[in-house]
Amino acid sequence: MEDIKLKIRTMTIPQLKALRLLADSPNGIASYKEISTTTETSSYALGAIITSLKKYKTENGSLILPAGRDSEGMRWQLNEKVILRDDLKILLNEIGI
Repeated sequence: MEDIKLKIRTMTIPQLKALRLLADSPNGIASYKEISTTTETSSYALGAIITSLKKYKTENGSLILPAGRDSEGMRWQLNEKVILRDDLKILLNEIGI
């Protein structure tokens, strides 16, 4: 658990804002457009944020997982096998996100 917390502490502000949105969302799910709006990131640049979060893997899987598509694009879900939403909220509060 400490490894993931250290990794999260080194992420960029847009990545942290995306994680905050997922932590605060029902079931830890947010749409591509919601993430783009929250992080104030263009759709083009958002791909890099999503990809980096998706590629961060632990023995319990990726930090975020695809959660189907809606009319606005792909939805993403926090993988609570990697870090619980409540633990993520506490960590993000500690670092001011």
